[in-house]
Amino acid sequence: MKMKFIISAFLVIALLNLLGCHSAPIQNVEYAPVTIKKLNYTEEDVAKLIMRAGASTPWRLEQNRPGVILATYYGPLEDGKISYSASVTITYTRQSYSIQYLSSTGNLHYGPGKIHENYNSWVKNLDNAIRREMLID
Repeated sequence: MKMKFIISAFLVIALLNLLGCHSAPIQNVEYAPVTIKKLNYTEEDVAKLIMRAGASTPWRLEQNRPGVILATYYGPLEDGKISYSASVTITYTRQSYSIQYLSSTGNLHYGPGKIHENYNSWVKNLDNAIRREMLID
């Protein structure tokens, strides 16, 4: 009887955790190849391409230093305040780029290696925009 109660309680807690949190492992983009068709492009060309791609998304991008772009995604306003935000670092070279989790605020439920599942779709959309921009350039 006691064992049934413990198992039932464990299952209820596990189910509530799954339903309430919607967290997923953080998915970074690691060393995605730069596939610009132009022959003699520079690292600066890669930066411009990433910035142009970011302008077509809800992410706000700013050049941090050569080889590094900071991108931030802001949630909607609630009571005059931003409800949540997520920041990533985009590092790039002539050969590849990476998008890595930096920080988040609000109700994104960040925990070691996990975050709200929507975060991963925002990063995927940013990555797709960069890949599309490479096809154009």
